[in-house]
Amino acid sequence: MMLLTGAGLLLKSFVILQRSDPGFNAPGLLALHVVRPDTAANRSRQNRADYFNRVVETLAALPGVQAAGAIDTHPMDPSSILNSFRIIGKEGSPSAETRIVSGDYFHCLGIPLVQGRTFTPQDSEQSQRVVLVNREFVRCYLPDREPMGQVIDFGGSHRTIVGVVGDVKIKTLRSNDYPAFIYLPLTQQCEYGMTFLIRTADDPLRWAGAARKVLWDIDPSQPILYTETMDQLVLKSISVERFCAVLLTAMAGVALLMALVGLHGVMAFAVTERRNEIGIRMALGARDKEILRLILQKAIVLTLIGLLIGLACTLALCRLMASLLYRVGVYDPATFVLIPMLLFAVAVLACYLPARRAARIDPMVALRYE
Repeated sequence: MMLLTGAGLLLKSFVILQRSDPGFNAPGLLALHVVRPDTAANRSRQNRADYFNRVVETLAALPGVQAAGAIDTHPMDPSSILNSFRIIGKEGSPSAETRIVSGDYFHCLGIPLVQGRTFTPQDSEQSQRVVLVNREFVRCYLPDREPMGQVIDFGGSHRTIVGVVGDVKIKTLRSNDYPAFIYLPLTQQCEYGMTFLIRTADDPLRWAGAARKVLWDIDPSQPILYTETMDQLVLKSISVERFCAVLLTAMAGVALLMALVGLHGVMAFAVTERRNEIGIRMALGARDKEILRLILQKAIVLTLIGLLIGLACTLALCRLMASLLYRVGVYDPATFVLIPMLLFAVAVLACYLPARRAARIDPMVALRYE
């Protein structure tokens, strides 16, 4: 009972977790992460930005690729990049997640544009410094102001908010909250590492070879640290929850099988021990149905006692699972109804065959048993 209930809670939690909205459309995305070699040419920020932008443009032009974009740290990366900032005209120095992205990044990932515009090629080193923020940023830091046109003192320079985009989860799907984000344009801010993302209509791994070739055609010395689908990266972020769910489900399945075999064995032994009694009952006029009911009644009583004890232990220990569950209560009513019903049905099935065999005992054979 305890294993089955725990497995039921974890499975329900895992299904809800997998279906939770990360804020972007993961299926059909391929990710390639690179870090520019530390050479004299790559120490120029402009050279690094030129390489990244050229790769994005070439990837987007591949046949079958619907969109391409780039970001320095993708949403499911375990890293966190928090930077402090100051909104001109407001007190305080809060912090927000900071990412460097290409102009087509939001279109590629399916992150909606809520207000304003995204980055364009005109947002260059010589133009006005701009940023994008997400809805959570507006809710936390600009609830009483129009976000468009607000100026942020970030990294020692003033940057103007030109757009608001949708919220995304970071690190893991388990996160219940969406962090505040500041997005910087790749054309104005560029570091050494970048993750290229391409969206395709079918299996994105089919484009892995072509995507790697694009990177090496532009720079044969460029190492590629990994090539994975975004679905794989999302699953990695919940690997612990997946492992726990699979492990406990396997253990619960074995326990259920053992319960089935054990109950069948116990009831078969009980029927053998009572063959003489059953023969006498049948000789005195007991019908098959009455014998069947006699055996099943005892089995049902024993099963109910076991279920009650198991339920009491489960209620006491389920609180220990709270940290493993996602949007599922430790005393989830559906689980605590379905699991006892399942176990009861298995118990009745295990006991039915010995009871049916008892109902078919030949009274004369049973009376001569001793």
